[in-house]
Amino acid sequence: MKIDVLSDLHADFYFHGPVDGYSIYNLYGRVLQKGGDVLVVAGDIGHNNAQNLRVLKLIREVFGYRHILCVLGNHDYYLPDPGASGSYRNDSRRRAAEMRDLIDAEEGMRCLDGEVVEIGGVRFGGCDSWYDATYIERHFPKGNREETEAHISRFWEKTMSDADYLRGVDRRTFAAAEKEKIRRICRKVDVMITHVNPSIEKEHVPDKWREMETTGYFTFNGAEFLESGSMKYWIFGHTHERMEYEAHGVKCRCNPMGYPEESLNGMGAAPMRVEI
Repeated sequence: MKIDVLSDLHADFYFHGPVDGYSIYNLYGRVLQKGGDVLVVAGDIGHNNAQNLRVLKLIREVFGYRHILCVLGNHDYYLPDPGASGSYRNDSRRRAAEMRDLIDAEEGMRCLDGEVVEIGGVRFGGCDSWYDATYIERHFPKGNREETEAHISRFWEKTMSDADYLRGVDRRTFAAAEKEKIRRICRKVDVMITHVNPSIEKEHVPDKWREMETTGYFTFNGAEFLESGSMKYWIFGHTHERMEYEAHGVKCRCNPMGYPEESLNGMGAAPMRVEI
């Protein structure tokens, strides 16, 4: 099976008007190949659910994928303006639930939220996942546990857009709930899909971000799942840099589109296909 990997589409940063097949091919023709069986999209599709759905449907049509499998990222929960806040009753989870329903209603498309689906004998599992700040706890402790946690909360509010645009989501309880979803399925899958990097080891993050505390909001401690799970591949996003590493025998892959200023300067995605 030929599986193409992509994440962090951030569609609304690229498409400011109607989206058609030509514009889809013009943008994604350098990062996607025809002939793939499954496209995995590891979150951060964009800020508008209707546009997100149209982009995914056109990608499937233009590039001929039999299946598209998604998880959602932090930006797929954002309520970026008063209109969105009103539409979803100031609750980011309502927007995410609507996005999943829209994707799941389409033929050949599925948004995973703790489920396992089998396609051609390959078992795919996934959920959004969430950062847990354990990278900060391990590499940048601030004293005792209470002092470190207080710093993590203050630093998160100061540095992350999530603090401004997420509504009704507590980062700590959400991270724990997402980990529990992974725990339930990690021994049942060949391919795991999450939005967030499942390793807090420095060698498993890009060199330029290893000494940055904000990396705590781009990783989670998934060592127990990497070590005990059945997955051969773990596909993730969130980190806006192409990554390939191996941990506990699991091949971990990230292929982000990123923001226009990143992708157009060669920092974003290029074709990434794995076969299983």
